[in-house]
Amino acid sequence: MLCPYCRSRELFWDYERGEVICVRCGSVVDRIYYYDRLTNQETLSIAQAPKRTSRALKPKPVTMKYLKLLSRVKKLSNVFIDNEAFMEYATKGGPHVKILKRPFNEELLNDSNVKTVLKIMSKYPRLSSRTERAKLALALLTLALLNSSYWSLNAISSNTGLSKVHVRRLLNLLRSERDFVREVKGSLVRP
Repeated sequence: MLCPYCRSRELFWDYERGEVICVRCGSVVDRIYYYDRLTNQETLSIAQAPKRTSRALKPKPVTMKYLKLLSRVKKLSNVFIDNEAFMEYATKGGPHVKILKRPFNEELLNDSNVKTVLKIMSKYPRLSSRTERAKLALALLTLALLNSSYWSLNAISSNTGLSKVHVRRLLNLLRSERDFVREVKGSLVRP
């Protein structure tokens, strides 16, 4: 979906107001309708409301949080906002560390050994509470520890989008979780 005014793809779904708002120009792009399965009718309360543009609209606090976060993200390179994580943050609060995402090599998640390591990792809270990129880095580091020719720190850093310092910290964390490494070593299939 594109904003018809500025052609931006950065849209925010404001479910409280029933509107889709363009984050870049602030225009109300579309209405969100609710379909009632019991009566098989569309509720008309939102549809009957007069169409407004953003200039007459006072944004909700959630929208203001999103816009503020978006202005910070635009200054960063290669970062985007996870909308589902943002909605959870906006409604429940807490840290916003998992809202900002960086792309990483998601094809590595399809590797059978990485899947095995991630499955075992879910039992260890200190490891499984990390971001998706950090969990992938931990899985690759575990495989590198068990098979010294598997990955280098530079390769892990470039494939996960994490800094080398962050990868080294994860390696130190992994060294303190010896039970985890032993469990992974016992469950990996050797060729």
